[in-house]
Amino acid sequence: MFWQKRSAISAIAFGLCSTLWLAPSPSSAADCVSTTSGLSAKSKISNQTVTVCASARSVQPARSATATTVVKQVPQAKPKTTAKPAVKPKLLPQSARPIMVDRIPAPVKKPAAKVVPKTPAKKPIKVTQISTSTTPASTSAQQEEQDFNPTAFSISSSAGTVLSIGEWVSFTHDASAHQRTGLLLGKLTTVEFLPLGQQWQLNGYVTQSETTSTRFGSAGTYLVSVAVTYSVYATVASVSTRHFVGNIVLNAHLEVEVGEGLEQSSAETGGGLVRLVDQLCLGRTDVFGCD
Repeated sequence: MFWQKRSAISAIAFGLCSTLWLAPSPSSAADCVSTTSGLSAKSKISNQTVTVCASARSVQPARSATATTVVKQVPQAKPKTTAKPAVKPKLLPQSARPIMVDRIPAPVKKPAAKVVPKTPAKKPIKVTQISTSTTPASTSAQQEEQDFNPTAFSISSSAGTVLSIGEWVSFTHDASAHQRTGLLLGKLTTVEFLPLGQQWQLNGYVTQSETTSTRFGSAGTYLVSVAVTYSVYATVASVSTRHFVGNIVLNAHLEVEVGEGLEQSSAETGGGLVRLVDQLCLGRTDVFGCD
């Protein structure tokens, strides 16, 4: 007769679904606006999404500026007065001159030339002009936000997802501490997700241990679920210190099928060697050739 050998199930079964909504939720821009001059950051959690917002506000007060200008002005010089040339007396011709008897003609005096004094050049006068301009106060603001989601995790089973009635099986999850990074206003932004604990729901009971074991007493399809709670911290470099945002809970699920005689023989799986053995092998699996 043929001896049916149960195939070992050692593959890790991943969760059929992980309850993680990746769609970012709309965040209110008013939650992020800075009311003081400088940089600020705020964070919030909505629908398992962490939204970090950074804003920068710069206020320039009114300023007055005074400009002084020195202008040189040269006074205009008065027009110069030139001396008129002396008028020479007209002499009568020789024939028309009277005959002087016993008189010596008196010499004719030339008129003295007038001396015009030179006007000294006037020095330029310095005139100072002062003008004042006022720049009104101004305010400029920048704002940017980004959504961050934690990494999904899964459940693994020590015996796969097809089990026999009464078979012991262990379940564990691979949730771990991790972080997501991005840039806000050119500043490095880091969001940390740190696991706090977990809560299992399977086979009608609840446990908070990291790994749980059970066995199913009846056939059917069972849903194994685990909820992991994370603490969330956010940091925007040069803007704010590391601050606590809140807690976030993620869920993972795994379906297992339990029944009687669900094990598959080596011949059906094609993964082993089929032996024709004697009836003495029945109940003696420790004997060579009967395993």
